[in-house]
Amino acid sequence: SIEQISEVINRLTRKPLTAQRQVALIPEAEKISDEAGNALLKTLEEPSGKSILILVSDQDNILNTVKSRCQIIRFHGVPTPEIEKSITASAPHALDLQAIQEIARLANGKIGWAHEMANGGWDDFKNSLYEELSLGEKSIGERFKTVEKIDDPDKLQQKINHWQIIMAEIVRQKAVQTTKSPLDAGIRSYTQKSWPEILKIGQILEKISFQLAHNVNPRIIFENLYLNL
Repeated sequence: SIEQISEVINRLTRKPLTAQRQVALIPEAEKISDEAGNALLKTLEEPSGKSILILVSDQDNILNTVKSRCQIIRFHGVPTPEIEKSITASAPHALDLQAIQEIARLANGKIGWAHEMANGGWDDFKNSLYEELSLGEKSIGERFKTVEKIDDPDKLQQKINHWQIIMAEIVRQKAVQTTKSPLDAGIRSYTQKSWPEILKIGQILEKISFQLAHNVNPRIIFENLYLNL
């Protein structure tokens, strides 16, 4: 919000008390609104010599006016075999080999997410994922009924995260037809779509997080997505 950004700017104008520099970290920078982004521009253009401002995002839809004033550093995902080893070594309860391999593959390099799944979230995640996948087989009316239930911001973000994972797996499976997918039972109908149809769904997903951050009605967003399944 503009209030939070103003507080960050105010703190960065002060001299550090003990350390040599002051550091401000802004997570989920893609959610910065136009108003808050404009307030931040001067600080980005003329930062104090004693301050460092770090904006973190796992998406590529940060405001262009903000992004153009930053140095971009990209962090690559952890290789799938390394995630498998890490889960196997640290999971608090036993997971079978198939579950470990599925989690590592769907993590797409995000080791923190993989450990969250391994620590008890895997079954709920799969059930939720298959619920989303089943929407493509339902009528338009049934899809709209699902949209009407969308009101919790956390659940909205969860749905977005799920569809990003689904789309990555659809593209992988479509490109390599012989590779068995962890979501094989639910994903098969989507891999039969044409590449333009798959691309259209991907483009809608790219816009969703940005639109949510800028207060677009979430029902309108998901109606657009669900109509194109």
